[in-house]
Amino acid sequence: MGNNSQNQPTRAVDRRFSTTAFTVPGYTISQSHGVVRGLTVRTPNVGKAIFGAFASLGGGESSTYIEMAEKARETAFVRLLEHAAAVGGNAVIGVQFTGQEVAEEMTEVMAYGTAVTLIPAQQSSPLQPAYGAPQIIAFGGFQGGKRLHIFNSVMENPYQDRSLPEEPSVDQANGGKESDGYHQNDLNDLQNLTQKDYYALLNVSNTATKEDIQEAYDRLCEVFHPDKHDDPALKEAAESKLRVIRKAFEVLSSPQLRTTYDKYGEDGLSGKWEVGHRVQTPQEMMDEFGRLVKEQKQMELENIVRSRNDIIINLDASRSPPQFGLPKKKDRITRVVDSLSRTEIAQLYMKNSFKTQFGSRTQVILGSNMTSQSGIGSGTVMGTVQHTFSNRLFMEFGTSLLNPGASVIKATYNIDPDTYVSGTAFTKHFQGPTPLVMTAGRRIAKDRHDLSSMSLGVRSLGTQDNYRAELQAGVVQSYLLADRTWNVDETSRIRIGTKYSNLAGLSASIGGDRRITEYTKLGLAVELALSGGVALNVRLARLGQSVTIPILLSSDFSTKFAFWAGLAPLCALAILDFGVIKPRGRRQRAEKLRELRKIHGEFIAEQRKEAEESIRLLRDTTGRKMKQEQDKDGLVIVEASYGNLNAGIVANVTVAVQALVNNSQLAMPGGHSKTHILGFYDPCLGEKKQLRIRYEFQKRLHEVVVADMDHVVLPARSHLITS
Repeated sequence: MGNNSQNQPTRAVDRRFSTTAFTVPGYTISQSHGVVRGLTVRTPNVGKAIFGAFASLGGGESSTYIEMAEKARETAFVRLLEHAAAVGGNAVIGVQFTGQEVAEEMTEVMAYGTAVTLIPAQQSSPLQPAYGAPQIIAFGGFQGGKRLHIFNSVMENPYQDRSLPEEPSVDQANGGKESDGYHQNDLNDLQNLTQKDYYALLNVSNTATKEDIQEAYDRLCEVFHPDKHDDPALKEAAESKLRVIRKAFEVLSSPQLRTTYDKYGEDGLSGKWEVGHRVQTPQEMMDEFGRLVKEQKQMELENIVRSRNDIIINLDASRSPPQFGLPKKKDRITRVVDSLSRTEIAQLYMKNSFKTQFGSRTQVILGSNMTSQSGIGSGTVMGTVQHTFSNRLFMEFGTSLLNPGASVIKATYNIDPDTYVSGTAFTKHFQGPTPLVMTAGRRIAKDRHDLSSMSLGVRSLGTQDNYRAELQAGVVQSYLLADRTWNVDETSRIRIGTKYSNLAGLSASIGGDRRITEYTKLGLAVELALSGGVALNVRLARLGQSVTIPILLSSDFSTKFAFWAGLAPLCALAILDFGVIKPRGRRQRAEKLRELRKIHGEFIAEQRKEAEESIRLLRDTTGRKMKQEQDKDGLVIVEASYGNLNAGIVANVTVAVQALVNNSQLAMPGGHSKTHILGFYDPCLGEKKQLRIRYEFQKRLHEVVVADMDHVVLPARSHLITS
């Protein structure tokens, strides 16, 4: 153990983000620093070389050489990060590994990629907190064999609208990944298209014991033994199947290989170190590269412009109609028209800003804002300089270029990866005392972050459902608030919240947002206050441009009015979802499914051919087994269909299911797709699949339908068809 710890590479960097992709959803590339690499040449020590040589005599893989290869790759990876740090990058994209033998018993391993400076798409500087945006601190490298970790620290904007859900951070809903229109089943099918599921092949669970694996292997060897077939074609097919079954048995019966397989899949056993897209032909890779180049150009253009616009239009629709000279009763349409005609613009606020990068650590922001209320307008132009001194210290200075002048100074220091302090000072040209706001934040758990700024609070981070609770006590304002956000799916969120303060009393809000296109979001929310009436918020955001329309519906609180106002945004989002977004999504999904099936048509046909081959091998054995079950009134499979049952796109797997029956019982563990079971194939790539089994037990008819990933246990009394 001592030698192992000494051989671990020493990291000269501790905050770098790396990915095999060329883009990171939610981030933009502010600067590229060119290709970086990490190189190491490894040779085993005498003891390990001798041990590995003896171990290799038995055939198969050597855990000794695997361990040395992992250490070589880790060393190369750390040197890659050090190179990226030396050139000023905070991320490495397009990471790949290569390995080759350069001399006898010596191996060269190289990691290479492109060093860049990444900043969140809506954040003002790399790796630093900004109002309304998360601070991203990323760790790069192998840490105990685990993947990269990302966590967020958030410094709140006290003036940010809280009626609508916050924008999710990178590792929140959907894993920080924007949906590209594919159904999750499509992605799973593509990722597993050429990967064999050894657990499904042996029909054992992921937690199967060594005895279970041995028993399943012996049973399959008995069925697929080549000597059981006289036909040369069937004998050859049986030998092929038996090789696959033996490979699955060897992997799952070895603790080391099984651990590697569980963690990295079948590719982890192949010894190939190159990282790239799977199941892609050269033409597909060229098409993918062209798409990435196009997206990169769009990102570069966005980085050059980097403009943000916010428009807030406050509408007042609460004015009471005059009562004199008007009829007391009006029809509903007339009342709506009258209400719309009485709506006035109470306030108009517009804000614009754009950024310019000076080097990798400095940004200059020029912004302006304008406010108009009751015929009186005001505006200003602000210039801001942001500079990152190090990965720990970030400072910002901004000043107004017009009268009345004002300046703001802000500094943030990361004490360690889990703790930061921030200070903000605001002054009108340094006249009079300067208000100073100090904030300290500390991550106390994996998914929780606490902060203190003359207030105490707790919030969840990085989880699917987020919550926040905060208490503030002050001379001017004291309040207690709590809110919670639910991610309904990859594109929709719902938020409810309540707040009690000494200034506004008790208030509550409910709202939600929905991504209506790839880059456009629509949000609706209702705010209710005992002292301030009812207001409706409408927000439309797209690529840094947003329009927010708060509408004051009533200046007095009414329970009935509040109920209907709260129901309105939910109904509007539901109509938009079911009437526009989901039908369009279904059309896009159907089009992509057709494309996927066309691209992978040959492989799907090969899958079907192998399944039919397995059925021919199983037919005789299964026929004898079925006759035995019939003679003792046992478990007889009448019919089994697998696929999209509703659409009728199914494969007949009756023989394959009957082959799994053992002593009048059948058990199919869940947790993996049934596509990989011998005799099964995927008849409907990218669609939800089910397995329907109709069977007889004790001469009574039963039927069960289960989802693709669910377990099956037969017979069961609940499956009995009473009619």
